[in-house]
Amino acid sequence: MKRGKLKRKSKSETRVIQELLWIECRRIMLEKYARSGQNYCFTCEKPIERQNRQLGHFIPNSVGGALLRYNLDNLRPQCYYCNINLGGNGSVFYKNLLAEKGQRHIDKLFQLKGQTCKAIDIYKELLEKYKLL
Repeated sequence: MKRGKLKRKSKSETRVIQELLWIECRRIMLEKYARSGQNYCFTCEKPIERQNRQLGHFIPNSVGGALLRYNLDNLRPQCYYCNINLGGNGSVFYKNLLAEKGQRHIDKLFQLKGQTCKAIDIYKELLEKYKLL
């Protein structure tokens, strides 16, 4: 029996914007944290190869909400092992973020965690902003 082509649903406007926004976040953060052309893991500080590069969240997506999901202050480059296997390596992430930015910065992120907003509006605004960076 021959199967026909699977019909794919078209992506919603929100999903398309999220994908474009994530591409911009990756571009900005990986360029920003590249030292001498090499990317390093924010938590274990090992060099990250191309296929091993990921962006990790200090405050995870599941609790951060729309304001923190694509916030550059909440993202740092991580290796697959730290981001996936160690669940973001939170304690080391916190220590390194504290050393890099200070306690005020971390407190600001936790304040954003509790806020609610309409995601699509924030995503459109961030996409336009990040394209200019």
